[in-house]
Amino acid sequence: SHCAPLKQPWNLQVHHLPADPRWTIYAGYEESQGYAATQKLLACGDRPDAILFASDYQARGGLIALQEAGLSVPGDVAVIGAGRLLRDKEWPVALTTIDLHFERIGVAAVETLSKLIHDPQHVACRQSFATELILGETA
Repeated sequence: SHCAPLKQPWNLQVHHLPADPRWTIYAGYEESQGYAATQKLLACGDRPDAILFASDYQARGGLIALQEAGLSVPGDVAVIGAGRLLRDKEWPVALTTIDLHFERIGVAAVETLSKLIHDPQHVACRQSFATELILGETA
């Protein structure tokens, strides 16, 4: 069954939230994969209040599956994408997304490569970028 428990479920206990391993569905980042994952999630029984997708493209596929199931967003199910990849015209409704700051990551990568080219002894540094939740906006 596609609702079988996962071997290593996502750990929600850290935040003292109920953690049913059936709620974690592994999928690729594309729209079709978000669509299929949402269908699997809805088939597991209890309807979710919210779905967090690993990409905005996945979320767009999830919107289609939710619409086909007769559920409204955000009325019935809140949807959160990730990546801030799509622009307003590419969404049927305004959604919340997580900005992963790909542009900052790209700049840091180019700067690190430039340093390595100019000084092969240079040790690449580790950089971190905090994600940002963008409420009700996609771009």
